[in-house]
Amino acid sequence: MSSLFARGGKGRERTHLIVAGRLYTLSMLTAFLLPPTLITGFFGMNTKDMPFQTTDGGTWMAMCVAITASAISLWVLRRMRAF
Repeated sequence: MSSLFARGGKGRERTHLIVAGRLYTLSMLTAFLLPPTLITGFFGMNTKDMPFQTTDGGTWMAMCVAITASAISLWVLRRMRAF
């Protein structure tokens, strides 16, 4: 890896651009997947009085909440011109 950064001139700039692009992609994926991960973690807790626990179709409602959170996250990222 150090040999990639040891090159001078255009090689070094190109390497930095490639690394920056990959880090950007990783950051956007992380930002997109964070809301549904938090929601599924919340609904995965086995505690008393959880939302949608006693209603019919509670799993589907929780999945809709996670999908909605993902859609809002995608909308915000696109509005920020990050995606």
